[in-house]
Amino acid sequence: MRRPRRGNERLTVGRRGVEDKDIKDRARNGGRDMAALVRHMAEDSLVGWAWSPGAGRAPAPGTQAEFGALVRAWAAAGGDCRPP
Repeated sequence: MRRPRRGNERLTVGRRGVEDKDIKDRARNGGRDMAALVRHMAEDSLVGWAWSPGAGRAPAPGTQAEFGALVRAWAAAGGDCRPP
């Protein structure tokens, strides 16, 4: 199974990774505010592909529901990615 694609994909993980400023930049994230980002990461099947990637690929650890809970906690804490 190939990774699903959508026309609104704008973020990719490169050598430096994805930073919080990239994730929260509406010009790069499909115009999503924080609430829409949480819904996208917690519920969207495009993101959910990571936990069911098809034959020959290892799934992401945990579940999309667990990831959604972590994203909700991140958003509730202000959505900052800098080290404490």
